[in-house]
Amino acid sequence: MVRSILDREPLWRPEDYKLSDQIMSYWTDFAKTGDPNGVDGRGNKLPEWPNMEEGDPVLHLDTPITSRPDENRRRYEFWLESDK
Repeated sequence: MVRSILDREPLWRPEDYKLSDQIMSYWTDFAKTGDPNGVDGRGNKLPEWPNMEEGDPVLHLDTPITSRPDENRRRYEFWLESDK
């Protein structure tokens, strides 16, 4: 018997919707003000998006959103060197 797509488990979890809302809010705030920091669509303060400079923490868009050191910098550092 063929199952309908509607019979399946939901593809998106509640935390997926929250993360999507937060990412859209970052982009909207950045487009409006040049700064991604602000509030989400529900009026909740977004986790702080840090300024990016050498050695600074980066924002990890996951559930929950966190700011921590960039453990993966070596993976893409060659792109930074190609600009010089």
